[in-house]
Amino acid sequence: MAKEESAGNWSRSHKLIKFDVAGDVKIPEAASVSHSLMPQMLFCKYYEGFGNTFMVKITCVDTNGLLDKLPIRTGMSIELAFAHASLEKDEVFEFSQANNNNLIIVNIDNTTHAVKRQMFTLTCITPTTLSNHTTRVSNKYTGRISTTVETILTKILEVDKSRQNVEATSNKYDFCGNFTRPVNLINRLATKSISASDAMGDGENKDNKDNKKKKGISESRGLCGYMFFETQKTGYNFRSISDMLKEESEFPVYTKVGAKDAMNSNPFQLVATPKFIESQDLIKKLRAGQYQSHNVVYDIMNRTVPSFIYKSNTDGEIASTVDETPSRRMLTVLDLGLTSPKDDEEYEDLKKKQIETVTWRQAHTAAQYQLLYSQMLNVTIPMNLNLEVGMTLNFKFPDINTGDDTSDGVTPSSGKYLIARLSHEFGNPVGDYTGLTLVREHYLPYEE
Repeated sequence: MAKEESAGNWSRSHKLIKFDVAGDVKIPEAASVSHSLMPQMLFCKYYEGFGNTFMVKITCVDTNGLLDKLPIRTGMSIELAFAHASLEKDEVFEFSQANNNNLIIVNIDNTTHAVKRQMFTLTCITPTTLSNHTTRVSNKYTGRISTTVETILTKILEVDKSRQNVEATSNKYDFCGNFTRPVNLINRLATKSISASDAMGDGENKDNKDNKKKKGISESRGLCGYMFFETQKTGYNFRSISDMLKEESEFPVYTKVGAKDAMNSNPFQLVATPKFIESQDLIKKLRAGQYQSHNVVYDIMNRTVPSFIYKSNTDGEIASTVDETPSRRMLTVLDLGLTSPKDDEEYEDLKKKQIETVTWRQAHTAAQYQLLYSQMLNVTIPMNLNLEVGMTLNFKFPDINTGDDTSDGVTPSSGKYLIARLSHEFGNPVGDYTGLTLVREHYLPYEE
C-alpha cells in the first residue's frame, strides 16, 4: 500500500537537530566530551548503493578556528540527525551510537581559508565500515552461503543482529577466506548465491531435505545473483535481485517534471528531466554472455574438462541470429580438492553438485547482472528520506511529442524500476533533493 503524502514542502523542509563531534568512541574519556557543530554545517550529502557501504560528506564553514582548536581530527565520532516532512512526525534520519550507526571521520579535505573563516569537508563512514579496512577473513567456511554471510557480519565485523537483513540462499559453498577483506568477500559470495525462495518455492521448508528430493529441487538451481549493500534504515543487506524485483512499491507513482508550486502539494513529481544512462546495449550484452555462453570447467584433481552451454530465455527480445552461438566463453578451475579431500566418501557427490553449480551458476549470474543494468537512468526528486537502495518505484513519463501523459498511461520508458544508487542532499541553496540511479531488466508495463 502506498504511503500517503505528508504535509509540507519536501524540497524545503529539512531541519538539522543534531551534529555533535566527540573523541574516539573506544576511549570513554574522549567520547564523553562532545561539541555541537550545528552552526558550522553548510550542507550535507548522504550516499548509498549496491556493493557499497554508505558514506556521508559534511561541508562546514568555520569562523572560530574550531578545526584546530577543538581539534577536529580523523577517527573522531559524529552523531547526526535530521527531521524532514517526508518522515513521520516523531521520526528522524539519524546516525547515532544508540542505533549502532554512528559515524567516524575518515578524511578532512577541501579545506579553504579566507579572512576570518575556513571551509572544510568531513568524509564519514560507520565504525563497522572502518573495521573492514583493518580486518581480514582467514577461516574455512562450509555450508549455506547466507549462513556464512551472517557469521562474517556477526563475528568478524561485529554487526548487531538488528542491523542485518540476510536473505536465505539455497546453495552451499565451501571455501577458505584467504585473508580477504570482509566486505569484498561478501560481495564475491553475492555473485555465487542462488535464491532459496526461487529454488524452493514460497512457503516451503527450506531445511527439509526430504521435501527437496521428493520435489526434484536442486540446490544449484534457482535464480542467481545477490546484492550486498548498507543503508541508513536497515543496515547491512544481502538480498537476491529476483526478490527485490518482486516487491511492489510503497509509494505513489512519480510523474513528469512539475512546477515548483505543484511539487509543494505533490512531492511525487520529478524535479528535472530524467537522464537515461544506458538502454539495451547489445554489444555489452553479448560480451557478458547474456543470451548464450560456453562454460568450461577444469577438474584439476581428475584432469577432466566438463563443459556446459548456457542459453537464456530471451522471450523474443532479440533477433534469433544473435543468440544462435555462444558470445562468451568462461573457464573455471574446480577447487573441490582444497575443501574436500579426494578420499572423502562424499567426494563424488560433492564434485557432481559443484560442477553443476559452477557451470550453470557462473553463466546465469553473468547474464543476470548484465540484464539488471539493461536500462539505467538518473532522476532527481524532492527529498524522500523513506527511500533506500533495493526498493522499487513506479514512474510515469510523458509522451515525448506532446509532453502529456499518453491516453492509456503507457510509454516505453514508464514502469517499474529498482533503486541501485541513492543520494540525499541537505542544505543545497536550490533545495533538498534525492538523486536516484534506477535500473530494470527490460521494458515493464506501467501499473497503477
